[in-house]
Amino acid sequence: MAEYGFTRFLAAKQQIDPAPQDPVKELCDGWDVVVEFGIANPALLVALRESMITTVTTQEPAVREPGPAGAARALRAALPGQSARTKAEQHLLMDWLRRLSV
Repeated sequence: MAEYGFTRFLAAKQQIDPAPQDPVKELCDGWDVVVEFGIANPALLVALRESMITTVTTQEPAVREPGPAGAARALRAALPGQSARTKAEQHLLMDWLRRLSV
C-alpha cells in the first residue's frame, strides 16, 4: 500500500515547476501538494508516513523480499520521480518491473 501511495504522491509532485524562479513559492507549492494529497488520501498519507518512519528508524531494508521481485518493487517505487528516460522507455521499464514484482 505504501508503494502505491508513494507512486501517487510522486505523480502529484511532478506538477510543480522543476525550475522555479522563487524558492519560497516553490516551498509553498510543495507544501500545498502534500496537504492536498493528505486531504484527498488520508489513509495513504498515514501509510506513507509510517513506512518512512520505519525506514528511517530501522536498519532493515524497506523491501524485505530477497531476489528480483523485491528489487523490482523497490525500483518501481523510486522511478516515477526520475526523468532521464523517454516516455516509451519509462513505459517499457515499468512494464518489466511490474512483471518481475509478481
